[in-house]
Order: sequence, then C-alpha cells, then structure tokens
Amino acid sequence: NIAIALSLIGCSLLTVAQSWKVIGLHIRNGGVTAATEIPLAYPHSAILFGFLFMAAAAIVRIRAYITGNFD
Repeated sequence: NIAIALSLIGCSLLTVAQSWKVIGLHIRNGGVTAATEIPLAYPHSAILFGFLFMAAAAIVRIRAYITGNFD
C-alpha cells in the first residue's frame, strides 16, 4: 500500500509539473482553439488541477493507504 500511494503521488506530481510547462507554452505562443478561439491554456489547466487534487487526496489519505483502514 505504501508503494502504491507513493507511486500515485509521484506520478500525479510529475504530470502536474509537465502540465504546468505545457500551459506556459500555450500562453507564450498564444495558442487558441480553431473554431472558437478559446485560449488552449484554459482547457489544459483542467489536467493540471485534476492531477493536483488527485495528489492532494492521496496525501490526505496516506495513513489509510498504509494501514488499510478506510473507515
């Protein structure tokens, strides 16, 4: 359980870091969608926040993951 929790946290934080770089690229290059011209940073930020909250949830529940007690 420890390895699973740490792997989840590590992979989530790695995805957050890479997503942050991609959002920066979209902002610097002025990337927009083809049809509606919505900045691409907005939809891609959903990936950043989703994985950030997933890592936060794993950190909050790490004691339960370690002990196996999910009460």
